[in-house]
Amino acid sequence: TPPLPIHPYLDPKVCCVAALPMFLPMVSCHKRTARWTARHELSKHCVLDLDGKEHELRAGLEWQRCLTNALLGYTSAITAAFESLENAHRALEAGRVGEAEGAGFIAEKLSIGLLEAHSLVRDVAASVCPPLEARRDALEACAEDLWQADEIVEELERCRSKVELAEKNSSKRQVKSFLSARRLARLKKDQERLKQMEHEASVKQMRAEDALVACSARRQSLCQM
Repeated sequence: TPPLPIHPYLDPKVCCVAALPMFLPMVSCHKRTARWTARHELSKHCVLDLDGKEHELRAGLEWQRCLTNALLGYTSAITAAFESLENAHRALEAGRVGEAEGAGFIAEKLSIGLLEAHSLVRDVAASVCPPLEARRDALEACAEDLWQADEIVEELERCRSKVELAEKNSSKRQVKSFLSARRLARLKKDQERLKQMEHEASVKQMRAEDALVACSARRQSLCQM
């Protein structure tokens, strides 16, 4: 008898992911793990000011991510369940259940029904899993784009505050003729870096917004699945 497949909910990798929410409060307070835990839920890590429309789109993306993963897990669990039933029935037949009075006919019908149901489940899984996996990868890529865009916008705000403070201080120093060439060069460098970051943030935001709108447009097709 071939070994039973690992049930997805007993797979160590899946168990670690399922247990992740319980450990998030503990690991998110440390600097080294805070950035990693920020990726777990898109709707929780974003601290930027969002309008109602974008907030709704992000919530829809999070819903699609959850449902897609749940559907893949459900399909895997159902397939594994029918494989287990089929193996159990083979063991029953090996135990010569067909020789019991009145049980042979029932065992034969049960075997036929299990084979047909298992075949149907395999066919459904084969047709549904590839598009679901592709959708999952697209949703994760979109979430990653949003995370990167949010991160650079937050970094941009910090850089802008730093430059504004430096400009304010340099203005005061210029009045007192205390502004050195070194400080002036540093300020100019920070200003150039700020412009570069503004451009990069704009590009990342546009890319993330396009991906978010595209994923939102595919919501209905996920519901049809």
